[in-house]
Amino acid sequence: MQIADCAWRIVTPQVTCTTPNILLDYALGTILATSLLLILLGIGMFGLTLYTPVFVQGVLGQSASRSGVVMIPRVITTTVILIVVTQIIARVGSLRLFLIGGTGVMRLGVFLLTTLNTGSSLWLVAAYLFVTALGMGTVMPVATLAVQAAVESRLLGVATSTTQFIRSIGSIMGTAVMGRWWRVAMLQS
Repeated sequence: MQIADCAWRIVTPQVTCTTPNILLDYALGTILATSLLLILLGIGMFGLTLYTPVFVQGVLGQSASRSGVVMIPRVITTTVILIVVTQIIARVGSLRLFLIGGTGVMRLGVFLLTTLNTGSSLWLVAAYLFVTALGMGTVMPVATLAVQAAVESRLLGVATSTTQFIRSIGSIMGTAVMGRWWRVAMLQS
């Protein structure tokens, strides 16, 4: 009930005002599909960022410094792929292939991460994070560009801020969901 009330208080003023802070009514199909993708991206990105080091320390028994080092391939790969994909899109102009391919690679990486167990090596964790980062780095700019392409030029700022806001909501949800899942798993073991 509180979630519905909060959503109502956010959505109602945005629909009725002439200069919205959150883009809700323009190009609804693109905004809706991209928002769902960005929520899932935020869940995955922050879930991995917060709980992979906990897994490496708690399950694999590694030190805190090693749990931080294992995250380096994900950070570097996401950054480099994001730059490369943006440059390719600027030359080619097609978003669909990158969106579908990046989402598939990201899903594969997350699936691979679910197969980790107590016998997994740090190299395997880093390799699976690398695969996940390939997908994340591809999807992040494409989702923002898809929303920007769907709106008039006067709404570009609102469209961009909407994508960032939605990604933030996903990161909050990801932190909560992964934290709850992790806690339940730890209590059962």
